[in-house]
Amino acid sequence: MSWIILVDKFGQEAAGVDHTRVEKTQVRETSYISERSLALRWDVSVRTVQRLRVRGEGPPFLRIGNTIRYGTADLEEYEERLQGMGANPK
Repeated sequence: MSWIILVDKFGQEAAGVDHTRVEKTQVRETSYISERSLALRWDVSVRTVQRLRVRGEGPPFLRIGNTIRYGTADLEEYEERLQGMGANPK
């Protein structure tokens, strides 16, 4: 997890930045994988991954045109929740 420091416009003064108004914001770095890669990761069919997505039961996804991608950070959170419930993604 990375940290980035943002300064809002109200925190800036003509002579520089008013550091009393600086806020920390967490930034999550992630990569994305395809439906097929997710199916291989879970050892299920691509159709099962698609079915979970359509039913709203799967992990969060990103649609770019006709392509579906799953963020690895989102997948890890989703898998941790499933483990906590004793569920299996298959």
